Amino acid sequence: MSLFLVNVPCDVRNLKLWGAKRRLIIKGIFDEGYALHKLLSETFGVRILQPFRFFSSSRGKQGSIYAYSNSGADELLNLAQTYALPEVFEILELEKLRSKQMPFQYEENQRLGFDIRLRPTRRSRLKFDTMSGNRSGGQLSRSEIDAYAWEHIHPGSNRQGSVSKQEITRESVYHKWLSDRLGPVASLQACSLHAFRRSKVIRGQSSLSEGPDAILHGTLNILDVRRFQGLLENGIGRHRAYGYGMILLRPPQ
Repeated sequence: MSLFLVNVPCDVRNLKLWGAKRRLIIKGIFDEGYALHKLLSETFGVRILQPFRFFSSSRGKQGSIYAYSNSGADELLNLAQTYALPEVFEILELEKLRSKQMPFQYEENQRLGFDIRLRPTRRSRLKFDTMSGNRSGGQLSRSEIDAYAWEHIHPGSNRQGSVSKQEITRESVYHKWLSDRLGPVASLQACSLHAFRRSKVIRGQSSLSEGPDAILHGTLNILDVRRFQGLLENGIGRHRAYGYGMILLRPPQ
């Protein structure tokens, strides 16, 4: 099946107004990824543009959505004309929607650069404050914590031998987290933590949590040619429906 890289410009101000009317702002937090997940699903269909990555301008007025899809520009425009509500055309500049077909086949041991935004979290049986990652206080949950915090609670799980907690770096933990999820499909030759922050995200009608928001750059080596396109098509991680986990390819370094 063909895979396309799609780009569509987005008016950030109108996106926020749309989100406010839809009551997608919780406790003053507007999660662009959650809003775009809703908007893209209503406009094109569920998982038609997924995974995706959202880039906003320095002034935050204009944005650009990149996504992988099995549909090209003409088919996507037909879907939007059929399903989209009129106000969507004030948010997404659909007349500027573009797509390019990705290669049908890659080569074994081919080196490719990558740029990926991740929410590297792990499940834990312990209870944690969902907003701070601490083991006490606040609203408790058995769900997810930052993989970096998890590693400090479970030293040695990163397979770094008997290193001390002080020697465990956020970059090394996220490197291992990504490597595990690439599995037998690709190996990491280089990986650096390009940017990091903690961000609050919305999941569901009233669920708000804080967690890691990381951008990794690096170079990978393809091990399984047949499954690599599936990796691009599906993305990486549990939050790939909300703007995380999309592997953008770059020239190798």
